[in-house]
Formats: sequence, C-alpha cells, structure tokens
Amino acid sequence: MPDEAYTIRAALADDAAAMAKLWSVMAEQHRAYDAEVWCWAEDAIERWAEKYVGFTADEDMILHVALANTPAIRLYEKLGFQRVAYRMYRRL
Repeated sequence: MPDEAYTIRAALADDAAAMAKLWSVMAEQHRAYDAEVWCWAEDAIERWAEKYVGFTADEDMILHVALANTPAIRLYEKLGFQRVAYRMYRRL
C-alpha cells in the first residue's frame, strides 16, 4: 500500500467503537496463530473499547505483534515503531 493511501492522526475517544471492532479482527488473527493463548472473555470487545478511551489520553503507543506476523511487523517499523522487547511464555 503506498504511503498516500492512508493517513495517521491522533486517536480520539470517539473512535472507541471502531477501534474495538479493529481489535476484534486482530484478535481473531492472533487466535489463528495460537488459539490456546489468544482466547478472551465474552465481553472483551466492550472492555477493550472502554480501555481505549484511556489510551487516547496517553503521548506514547505500544503495540504487541505476533512474531509470525511479518507483514504487521514490517508495517509498524515503516511507521516508525521500534522493537524493544519480546514477550515470552511457557505453557505449564
């Protein structure tokens, strides 16, 4: 996608419903990577929308991305995000 095909602007509290829908699509993609780890409560979308309103009040943005999701990693790096940590887990 060429850079001219999208615009990035500051997040607004009014974006919560649309962003929660986007989050649910992302969550389904992550469930495809590992359904055991990526499961959520029935009201997760609504709870995430509520948290989103708080996110809009913050200057920094932190993303989590599956290591297997190379296209997303490339996009985020193109947008100026830097890799700073790996989140690791072990099933017990």
